[in-house]
Amino acid sequence: MGDLVALRPTAVNAKPAQRSGRIRFTEDRVAALPAPAAGSSYAYDTEQPGLAVRVTTAGVRTFVLIKKVDGKPQRITLGRFPGLRLGAARQAARQWIGKIAAGVDVVQEIKAQRARKRTLADEWSHYLERIRLSKGNRTWERDKKRWETAIAPKIGHKALSELALADLQRVVTGIGVKHPIAANRVAALLGSFVRFATAKHGLPNPAHGLERFPESVRERFLRDEVGKLLEAIRAAGDPWADLFELLLWTGARRGAVMTMAWDDIDLRQGVWHLQAAKTKNKRAATLPLTEPALAILRRREERRAGEAWVFPGDGRTGHVATVAKAWARVLTAAGLSDLRPHDLRRTVGSWLAGGGHSAFVIQRALTHASSASAKHYAHLDVTAVRAALDQVAEAMQRAVEAE
Repeated sequence: MGDLVALRPTAVNAKPAQRSGRIRFTEDRVAALPAPAAGSSYAYDTEQPGLAVRVTTAGVRTFVLIKKVDGKPQRITLGRFPGLRLGAARQAARQWIGKIAAGVDVVQEIKAQRARKRTLADEWSHYLERIRLSKGNRTWERDKKRWETAIAPKIGHKALSELALADLQRVVTGIGVKHPIAANRVAALLGSFVRFATAKHGLPNPAHGLERFPESVRERFLRDEVGKLLEAIRAAGDPWADLFELLLWTGARRGAVMTMAWDDIDLRQGVWHLQAAKTKNKRAATLPLTEPALAILRRREERRAGEAWVFPGDGRTGHVATVAKAWARVLTAAGLSDLRPHDLRRTVGSWLAGGGHSAFVIQRALTHASSASAKHYAHLDVTAVRAALDQVAEAMQRAVEAE
């Protein structure tokens, strides 16, 4: 019968294809059909109604069945000649005509047959390109890694038509035994990707009902332990002591501090201009630098040897790219556990709140959003936030002295 390649309605406004007329097909006559100068031409078999041969400018000859389905003309591609012989093409045409006469939804059947040949891996590149170009999705690189490490090795080979909820749930549950949050991120990716892939081929979405793990908001931050942590940080050596201290003195995200560039630092004004690419909400922000932060930066600036980055590294990026091992050593030295670098940012926020500072000041200090509508008050914003951060820095330093 040959492979089913495509099914599509005849375009109403399309330029009509050239016709080669009706002839009684023989294999020699099909082979001798001339290639058109442009577009494609069709020749029709007088023996089998609806059977035609489409010939392209490159001379490719393909058997197609042209038949009305629910009043709409459809072209069902049966296969290329001579791979599909004439006798088999006539037989395939009769089989499809019989199904249409019996009321079979041939459109859905062909989609299902095509989908049986399409695996999740076949559809991934199309989905990745879609989310990569989407302005609303800034996590496509992480999704790509999740696909490569957690999904593709387990179910990438699965055909869309055979994919079941149980397959998806096994992937999520297997991760969630040790990493429930990571499992939920994979579940979210699977839900979106599988919905995209199945809808494309007119198949039901097996991701409906995919269960996730319960999540609780992380509330870890430092109070009494801040002194022990600072002592361990200051003994960590270069560049880790300065980098981890800056996390505390700025409340900035780890990635922003790791990629801090000298071009973004104004030591005279005492501010750090965060580029939009380095903020979670993709909006530029200006962060005031406290005295402890400025002292670190001035010291590093004096030792600077022309590097673009405040924390240069030997890797491909040119700056420090990972802090995991150094952070683990700091925690061991401080006798602390279950503390992540991001918890330092949460610590700054909690100390600001504990100091009675307004939600607006906290929002500005942690660069959760820019004040685009309040640009005329930018200087006032920076001053207020600097004062708040200075109070937090002084309180933390007093905690060290009290140890």
